Amino acid sequence: MQKIVRFAIIDANILSAMGLKQLLEQILPMVKADIFDSLDKLPSQAEEFVHLFVSSQIYFSDSTFFRGMPRQPIVLITGEGQIAGVRTLNVCQSGQGLVADLLKLSKAGHTETQARDNTPLLSPRETEIAILIAKGMINKEIAERLHISPSTANTHRRNIKNRLHARSVSDIITYLVRNGLFDISSK
Repeated sequence: MQKIVRFAIIDANILSAMGLKQLLEQILPMVKADIFDSLDKLPSQAEEFVHLFVSSQIYFSDSTFFRGMPRQPIVLITGEGQIAGVRTLNVCQSGQGLVADLLKLSKAGHTETQARDNTPLLSPRETEIAILIAKGMINKEIAERLHISPSTANTHRRNIKNRLHARSVSDIITYLVRNGLFDISSK
């Protein structure tokens, strides 16, 4: 008898999560995927899951939790964007492309995936801060939330604007939305 491997999908978009669950269980018959609509619903023994598939909104709202995990989660994005140092899965692509990417992740096992040719514009920390900027937070609020100094928050804001060639917050929001890292309705 084949051992069952458990995956967790943490996504508030239940329809998307159900589609991913069905696809995972079809192409990887040994997998049983459980769906959670928020991080709060994830069992305290998250280590029992071989992989965590997490929506980008949930990942960045609780990035400290995910960065402390022994295994890096796979962040579900809705575009071709990349996040430095984070494994991602573009869920808005053809079924064939999604299956191919899932099989690559499966073959990679628990090791980190190789860096892609296209280097992401923002680091994970910069992406996290860009999302807070998009939510309307000022440097002082960002600093308090992330336990950094206001001048560090200001430096990150300046670096984000420079890397994105952004002239305003709306340019930062456009980048995040286009790369599936921010949902305007969650603002």
